[in-house]
Amino acid sequence: MPSLRNCLKEDNDVAGEGKTVSGMAGRYAIALFELALEGNAIDAVKTDLDRFDALVAESSDLARLVRSPVFGADEQVKALTAVLAAAGIGGLSRSSCWR
Repeated sequence: MPSLRNCLKEDNDVAGEGKTVSGMAGRYAIALFELALEGNAIDAVKTDLDRFDALVAESSDLARLVRSPVFGADEQVKALTAVLAAAGIGGLSRSSCWR
């Protein structure tokens, strides 16, 4: 079974975009990818993440919410729960936001 970890060890680009996945964000990305791979849900997760990325790009308030350390974790979870539900984002993509 392919693994994102193996791809990164081989120094390949992730999704062909030349981005390096590292640190805590990288560990979460690897875990989400591997869960999606195991659950045969890669396309669904990609669709959800693309939708969320578009929402963040369209809303400066949402971008501030997810990027600013001013908001506590409880505030972020409460707000993102509502945003993700309204956007129809669920499954692995939704649950990965809380880990």
